[in-house]
Amino acid sequence: MLGDAWYDLGMTKICSRTIAIAALLGGSLLAAQEVTEFKRPGDVVRFEIKFSGPDAVKVKAVSLQLNAKVGPPDDQSGFTTAFTSMKSFGPSAPNTFEAEVAVPENIASGDYVLYINAQAETGAARYESGQQFQLPLLHVRNDRTFKAPQVTVVERRAP
Repeated sequence: MLGDAWYDLGMTKICSRTIAIAALLGGSLLAAQEVTEFKRPGDVVRFEIKFSGPDAVKVKAVSLQLNAKVGPPDDQSGFTTAFTSMKSFGPSAPNTFEAEVAVPENIASGDYVLYINAQAETGAARYESGQQFQLPLLHVRNDRTFKAPQVTVVERRAP
């Protein structure tokens, strides 16, 4: 009887250690993954948007907006950190919309969150990725840079 209890305790320790090691390895593999797909200025990103529920048929148009999670990098002074589809898109099928957005030339590198603006017959709704729907961040890379040069200004006075 004592032997079985000792065996069970030993197996529990081995299993616990194995699970802990697997969790650590799995976490480090996830952390080691790097973003490999970047959108670049000029790329067109397309989305299919589907609505459900009793008022889904009332949605008549959608538009897109993407906002950076943080400000521009230091070497992209004055670059934009938000962009839109610049137009609305009607339904492509019942309760379904196909919308697209072009990545602008002056976009800052970074991670962008998608927002969907839905216009109904009467009323509207705004949806945010990570809140009302799940979609990975859009990773943007722009190789252009501009680091604001230092400036000196003096007042010129008349003699």
